[in-house]
Amino acid sequence: MSIWNKLRYANWKRLLAIVFSIIALVGSITGYAITMINSAGGGSLDKFTNMALETLSVIVMLLVAYYLLDGNVRNSNSAYRGVLSFVMIMALNGVLDILDCIIQIAAGGFLTVFFYSVSIILALASAITGFILYRKIMAYLAGSYMAPAYKNLLGWTISFVIICVLYSLTVVGLSIEFLVMDPASLYGWAAFVSVLPNIAFPLAILFTTMRLAH
Repeated sequence: MSIWNKLRYANWKRLLAIVFSIIALVGSITGYAITMINSAGGGSLDKFTNMALETLSVIVMLLVAYYLLDGNVRNSNSAYRGVLSFVMIMALNGVLDILDCIIQIAAGGFLTVFFYSVSIILALASAITGFILYRKIMAYLAGSYMAPAYKNLLGWTISFVIICVLYSLTVVGLSIEFLVMDPASLYGWAAFVSVLPNIAFPLAILFTTMRLAH
């Protein structure tokens, strides 16, 4: 059966998972492009480190998109590997926010430090919640005696999505602060665009998990 026919007869959960995965993929590539343009032309160690971490981040984002799209298009369980890949992203975001927070503490920006502190907590909380969710999904798929009930699994998924959305709101707050100070700030626009995958990927994961309902 061709990909078109698979999509043609796909249920709404798979279709929404595919749509949100594509939105997240576009946001990831756009945010990365803006960040690279903003970092170009400088030879400082900070910029080199930032570019390397952003490159690692977008590679994992592409991996998340691949697993979610491949699994949902083919209606296979490979989509659930995207959950673990996204957990890696949120853990990396936590590390990036810690580094940025240290820089802002040195600069003395209280409001920015506050936003980064909250975002660190939420990023790490989403990574922990996401890892637990991944373990529960794997147990559910394996049908082990430790497998959670579907309602329990859905509850963990919704909690994961809520934490990721709250994290995204802190990123919006940071980007608005930068854009108010400098509307032409590529850093601010990159932060704003980066919100898309942090919301769209969790929603894609939610609809992918909903496929498990019996």
